[in-house]
Amino acid sequence: MPNLMNISGIPEGFVFGASWAVAKPFVHPYPSHFRSAAPPEITSEAYTKASNEVKEYGNFESTSPTDDQAHFAMWLKDFVENSHNRLARELVIKEKLDLWETARVFALLNMTIYDAYINVFDNKFHYNHWRPYTAIRWAANDENPNTEPDTT
Repeated sequence: MPNLMNISGIPEGFVFGASWAVAKPFVHPYPSHFRSAAPPEITSEAYTKASNEVKEYGNFESTSPTDDQAHFAMWLKDFVENSHNRLARELVIKEKLDLWETARVFALLNMTIYDAYINVFDNKFHYNHWRPYTAIRWAANDENPNTEPDTT
């Protein structure tokens, strides 16, 4: 497998969110408690299929996603703490929760969001795998003859 950090265009030594992978979770016993399965090998058929699907569906001008998929993607592009806290605000108002119940809802919600971030970064650093954005732009360097770059 190629050294992805050398071909990804990421400056040497730059690591965003490195401390998230080793932070102490609130609920999980340790950061890797819900570690995902390893991503497929870059030269595999599974990787090729996934890469091409993300490239097709994630393209700004793509007509492949259904209206529901496009709507969901726009909702997910927001940071989870923004979207989920916004929904929680609506819920506590609708349900007319008192101050204690409201504080508990937000505490529990944000503890789970925090633990989820820790888990995501544990996975990122454990597998050291590139993101689709980088993989699609740098596909000419991935040693997979069945992926083609899209630099736009």
